[in-house]
Amino acid sequence: MEALVINSGFDDIGFLRQYNAEEREVIGRFMGEDKLYKKVELMSKTPKWNKQLNDLRQLMQKPGVSTQEVLQFRKSLPVYGELRRILNDSLESAKARIAMDPRYRHLDIQKRGIATTKKFMEKGLVEAAKNNADTNQRINDLLNLPNR
Repeated sequence: MEALVINSGFDDIGFLRQYNAEEREVIGRFMGEDKLYKKVELMSKTPKWNKQLNDLRQLMQKPGVSTQEVLQFRKSLPVYGELRRILNDSLESAKARIAMDPRYRHLDIQKRGIATTKKFMEKGLVEAAKNNADTNQRINDLLNLPNR
């Protein structure tokens, strides 16, 4: 199971860098409760996902193929989209549970999400800002919070 993720070169867990150490620890704990490994393990037994990863490996072994071409191909693979979706769903769920847990009220995960959206906009990263705002809205919807 881990081999699927490691051998695929999947490295989209950088989204946790926006959180401080304590927040990452708590988010990681809650995401761990989602047992993501079971979902990835199921993916590793699916022929269509394995074919996509084999195609990626073959491209990486071709002489003359640039790193940029490999990265572009990798990003276009549905298997990567599915892995990102699984991670994002788990992150949203973790953030919602953290926001509802009085032990972690001091983290104020929701306010950080709003600040992150603003930072993306300031840097001109409109698509990232939109995605982050959409995530914030889904969390608010889960918590039945008013729009902020």
